[in-house]
Amino acid sequence: PGHHHDEGLSPDEAVGPPSSDDEGPDPDEVDWWDAYWDDAGGRPVWGPDRGYSPWSYGPGFISYVGLTSPADTALLAWLVQDARRGQSSVQVNSTAGIRPGQWVALHMGNTGACVDSIFIDLNNGVTEQYCPTAKCSGDSLYMFHTRVAAIPDPTTLVLERPLPFNMTVRCRTKVHAASAGMSEFGVEYLSLEMAPTPYPGHWRERGYNGLTIRHARDFWVRSVELINVDTGLDIARSSGGTVTDVTIQQSPVRGQISGHHGISLTRTFEVLVTRFDISGVFHHDLTLDWYSSLNVFSAGRATDLSMDTHRSQTYANLFTDLDAGRGTRAFVAGGGSGNGFHSTAFTTYWNIRASDPIRPPPLDAGKPFGVYINLVGLEPGPSGWLNTSLSPTYWYEPLLPAWITPRNLHRAMAASRVQRLGLPPGSPGAAIVSRTTQSVPS
Repeated sequence: PGHHHDEGLSPDEAVGPPSSDDEGPDPDEVDWWDAYWDDAGGRPVWGPDRGYSPWSYGPGFISYVGLTSPADTALLAWLVQDARRGQSSVQVNSTAGIRPGQWVALHMGNTGACVDSIFIDLNNGVTEQYCPTAKCSGDSLYMFHTRVAAIPDPTTLVLERPLPFNMTVRCRTKVHAASAGMSEFGVEYLSLEMAPTPYPGHWRERGYNGLTIRHARDFWVRSVELINVDTGLDIARSSGGTVTDVTIQQSPVRGQISGHHGISLTRTFEVLVTRFDISGVFHHDLTLDWYSSLNVFSAGRATDLSMDTHRSQTYANLFTDLDAGRGTRAFVAGGGSGNGFHSTAFTTYWNIRASDPIRPPPLDAGKPFGVYINLVGLEPGPSGWLNTSLSPTYWYEPLLPAWITPRNLHRAMAASRVQRLGLPPGSPGAAIVSRTTQSVPS
């Protein structure tokens, strides 16, 4: 943890190596070629001075990589007046070229007059432990997608969905077209099995990675089985995806640690990951890294779950209705020690179960794990835990699983969305709610 990988892929990286079978692979199987690693020296092909394997962070054996980053989509307008979290309208320089019903993406960065104030705001006013400018800067760190509900005048956009962030003029908030390098695609009913080798260790991975999705919007992954992987599913710089029924297994057991990342989201927004099943123990079973916000992990399980909010100003993510297995690693998290709190405001843990009580997030070098986070439905443990781990900014309700209502916070909020947002019957937003609540049963 602490090494930020380059999310760009060269053409050679984006394509897996050929099969070593001269007669060609069986049509139902893929043999993973082992030449990604220098076996003679036991070191990464790209040189020992890097300090870690080039395959520690992908790419996957199958990679879907859009040619255009979401940050490079067409600029339509920019904010001329600050807008607060919860607002449903914004003032822009011009609405020319924008129409009602159109999807747009609001981008906010950490540059110019905005430097670092964005992170203090995301920490809900806490002025310490934010990511320094040298590491966390750029024009499009945070994104929010919504339809335009109405355009009442030439400088006002009424949005279908309320803002999840405070968006300001000094942070150069811009309205972009909501498009990406790849969209409207899916991966389903797929099984990938890598060579049955022991896991070589953290940052010494051999490249047995499953799926990579980058620069994408409106995609799905469904009913995918990944066996003996170093990293299972890696999603970066993407938004609006649904991941359902991903199973990660090992056969035989790869060691006490099974791999690097199980399911990882980096610079990714509004992705739902549900009904996952992770066997074995990864350094990071679930990972949220580099600004990832508004994502949901729901109705899944793992052998000994790690919910890794990897610092770097991840914001307002939800973990709900999860079986953490043994429950000894629930808040084990990585990330560079200088990159801020593990979680900024409004990250929520709701109904997280385990075979034993789950200890609340520990102090981190005397500092809180995060600020203004919600912990509801963790089974109560020894009273001494409360005196050593909790920040006064936490909302903490230790409850037995049988007492939790609703059991799954994401499903409950999706079911109430039409009423909460005042969406008219038959509107596109109301139709999305209907599909969401039907497609993810408990």
